[in-house]
Amino acid sequence: MIQKNNKLTFSHLSIRYKIGIPLILIGILAMVVLLSNLVAFYFLWPVHLFTAGTLATIVLLVGISWVLFKNELYTPIRKLESQVERIAEGDTSVHIHINSQNELGKIAGSTQKIAENLKIAREFSQQIGEGNYEISGLGEHLLQQKGLFESLVNMGNRLKEISQQDEKRNWVTQGLASFSEVLRSNDTNLQTLCQKILTGITRYLDAQHGGLFILNDEQSNKKYLELMATYAYQEQQYEQQKILIEEHFAEGLIGQAYLEKAPIYLKNVATENVEIASGLGSTEAYSILIMPLQLNGKVEGVLEIAALRPFHDYETEFLEKIAENVTSAILSIKVNENTKKLLNASQELTQKLQTQEEELRQNYDELQSSQNEIASQNQLIAEQKTKIEKALEEQTEKSEMLEAQEEEMRQNMDMLVATQDQMMLTQIELDGQLNAINNSAISKVEFGIDTKIITANDSFCKLMDYNATEIKGKPHKLFTEEAFSQSDEYQVFWDKLRNGTAQTRDFKFKNKNQQAVWMSTIYSPVLNDRGDIQKIIMLAFDISEAKKLLQETQSQAEILQKQESELRQSMLDLQSTQLELNRKSEAIIQLKEEEAQNARLRAKEIENKNQLITSSIQYAQNIQSAILPIEQNILQYVEDFFVVFLPKDIVSGDFYWFSHTQGKSFFAAVDCTGHGVPGAFMSIIGNTLLNEIVNVQQIFDPGKILENLHMGIRTKLRQADSSNQDGMDISLCVIEPSAKEEGVYQLAFSGAKRPLYYLDEEEELIEIKGDRKSIGGWQQEMHRTFETQYATLQKGNTVYLTSDGLADNPNYKRKKFGVKRFKQLVLKNKNKSLKEQKQAFLYAIEEHQQGAEQRDDITVMGIKI
Repeated sequence: MIQKNNKLTFSHLSIRYKIGIPLILIGILAMVVLLSNLVAFYFLWPVHLFTAGTLATIVLLVGISWVLFKNELYTPIRKLESQVERIAEGDTSVHIHINSQNELGKIAGSTQKIAENLKIAREFSQQIGEGNYEISGLGEHLLQQKGLFESLVNMGNRLKEISQQDEKRNWVTQGLASFSEVLRSNDTNLQTLCQKILTGITRYLDAQHGGLFILNDEQSNKKYLELMATYAYQEQQYEQQKILIEEHFAEGLIGQAYLEKAPIYLKNVATENVEIASGLGSTEAYSILIMPLQLNGKVEGVLEIAALRPFHDYETEFLEKIAENVTSAILSIKVNENTKKLLNASQELTQKLQTQEEELRQNYDELQSSQNEIASQNQLIAEQKTKIEKALEEQTEKSEMLEAQEEEMRQNMDMLVATQDQMMLTQIELDGQLNAINNSAISKVEFGIDTKIITANDSFCKLMDYNATEIKGKPHKLFTEEAFSQSDEYQVFWDKLRNGTAQTRDFKFKNKNQQAVWMSTIYSPVLNDRGDIQKIIMLAFDISEAKKLLQETQSQAEILQKQESELRQSMLDLQSTQLELNRKSEAIIQLKEEEAQNARLRAKEIENKNQLITSSIQYAQNIQSAILPIEQNILQYVEDFFVVFLPKDIVSGDFYWFSHTQGKSFFAAVDCTGHGVPGAFMSIIGNTLLNEIVNVQQIFDPGKILENLHMGIRTKLRQADSSNQDGMDISLCVIEPSAKEEGVYQLAFSGAKRPLYYLDEEEELIEIKGDRKSIGGWQQEMHRTFETQYATLQKGNTVYLTSDGLADNPNYKRKKFGVKRFKQLVLKNKNKSLKEQKQAFLYAIEEHQQGAEQRDDITVMGIKI
């Protein structure tokens, strides 16, 4: 019994007291009644009075016992059983309340506490699944508990760390990709390229100061690092500064980094009265990072970055990775400049020799004139002979001089040939890099129509454990399962390929060791000039790990279902004893810990697979970038040009195209079906067809070009015989100068669901709408034609081509950017340069999205005539 305020309450009594005490009282009462009946019987009372008293006593005892049993045992146990069943079925919203403080009341309280803890654990797991790794959902008293809650907190902290590491890794990857575009800009001016590189790096690192020093070794006895570009508080400040370099000595921290060929990192350098004397002069900063620019062990420059904050390890890693690419770009420009100097010197020498040859010819003409004069004047033979001998001596001297100059020119030409050989070696190295890209994780195999292999790349041979010689001539069924290769489905598959229908499916191949290799494949027939199938090309990705992961996930799901069934059975046993309840609870906590560990392992495996897939797609990005036109080539034929090219994924379904032939400039902005890898394949097909139609077939009318492009897409994809409906929307124009009037240009345009915009002489934005038909896809009409529209433009007019990605791009409220806003943006910035207009478009897109995910690929082209 428990006392409270010195008073004993009935609710505090245990079940044995609540039932035992009343039964004792009932027994005493029964004895009294029985004695009373015996006395009545003794005094010869009627027998029926004795019987009635006895029955009444029995009924009274049974009634009181039933009431006590129902109120204290049966009803609470049934109530507790019902609530425990709901908990076992996963309902944690139950509320167990038994108005008693005995053993059943304690069991009910413990069960209620378990339900509340399971509810909190489930909510926290849901937060982790949604990417919220904070632990605000748990109470402070639960955070101190061991077991399940400790595991959940540890899992949240670990996932948070993984998320932060992914953000840093993505930051480095995006930085490398963005600077690759800067390094591919084909700038021929070293100072301009250095300023672009320094400005981009400083802004990307959110630093405040920057300086880029380039090694000047034109004089072998006097080397120095020359300040080529500076950046300070978003202002360009050019200063003439040189740092002398000797064999074992160099000035300042910049020179020290050059000599040691290692980065220097200074932090916590900012105090009230301290200034750091670095390569940029005296400056106050919290941290300074000095990075040597070296390639193959030779330092070509030094990069200095200063910030009002410390640099993180991943930022230092980013600088180390970008330093080699920057050095390569700088060396390329320096080699080009030296080559130009040699060519100019050779041209000057050639002109000098030509001048001397002309002088010699004139002297020879004078000699002939003198000889004629000697023939007519015999009396002056002696004098003329003397002059001739003298002239011959001068000629001999000049001939010897000419031979010496020719020898010098030959030496210069040898130097030029050596330079050209070096350039050829560089080109061979670039070809090797391209082969490395082609030998990526993408497997490529060419089959004959007899299913035998013609050629296979290294990626496929490596997966199959064969070499190129062993695999050549092998049939396709050698790599498939025997049951499938003998099936009707396999025969139908190859019959469709022989009929020209492309096939896409996942294949389970067998390598040389009879091990299974799963591949996601695309089989595409290749036609010859007569329209017959020449061969079949297979492109494939290794998805064995993904299949394995899927099977493991299914196995884990079955195990979890089995464990869930066991958990239900364990929860039903809670009604037996408190000891059994505690044992089952510990088993559940142990199970959750194992599930959390398995979840972490699966997350790590998924992360590795994502990295592998991302690497393969990045190789595809390099291939797609190679087909895009170089901006420097376009600027040879127009006054100015810009392009905003923002793929939704790593590779794009959009692409832009340019060609110049016979005085005509062709521009196109193309939006292929889909985005990502499927869209990228379509973009390569579209680019190839446009080059063939314009540059090979010499078709210059835009409407005719789109007609041939439409037929080419339907032929390549066999859309007449298959369910493939892929295609593209395109805006295509041709610009050429008028033959009649200077400064006037003729524009011809044709569009497939895409318009063209241009600013006329009154600076009004004119829209020319295209046809409401797509290239490729489903076709009901017999022949699809496209209209060619014309406009007359003046020099200085600007033409705009776009895909639908910009207009359809939504913000976080799902509101699209819209065509109206696009037109307003053009008119607002029409008086700015195209470079400034490009920045205006990029800023407007970023301001509109406000962190929302990009919906589609975006392409905007601006051409100033």
